[in-house]
Amino acid sequence: NLYALNMASPNVDVNTLNQMVNGINKAIDYKTEVAIVGHKNPDCDSVCSAIAYANLKRYLGIRAKAFVSGKINNETKFALKYFEVPTPEVMTDATDKTVILVDHNAYNQAVGGMKEANIVEILDHHGLGDIKTDSPILVRTAPVGSTATIVFELYLQYGIRVSKRMAGLLAEYALPVHW
Repeated sequence: NLYALNMASPNVDVNTLNQMVNGINKAIDYKTEVAIVGHKNPDCDSVCSAIAYANLKRYLGIRAKAFVSGKINNETKFALKYFEVPTPEVMTDATDKTVILVDHNAYNQAVGGMKEANIVEILDHHGLGDIKTDSPILVRTAPVGSTATIVFELYLQYGIRVSKRMAGLLAEYALPVHW
């Protein structure tokens, strides 16, 4: 029962998209913290997208926290150190957590316990995987080079200024698409 919304669709105008997203945000129980996590064997796109999207969600009044799903690679370590952003905690089990997936949408790429998690949203630039939910969720996919591009587009959509740190984390992947 995935509600799929293709951000690249020319048939969806910004006002309609904002109404849909606002409605979904109101419908989701955000009383508990939302964990935003990327795929196993995290790369820079997975980690930086989780961090920047958690930052955006907090601007929107949602308690969100970025996690990584394992040991980060040297490229990601460099980016986090350069932009003075702390490495997120490692999530090894998603059981009973409220979760947003970034940069993946298949159980074999997710941390353990994802089938027992409350998945409320997916942001991804890959083909659709096998994630199933009991109720409709927001799925944002787009045929772009990275999930960071989708996150950057969401900052633009909401009219929220991207801080230097967040822009730096997203820059390698997202910003050249918009120049």
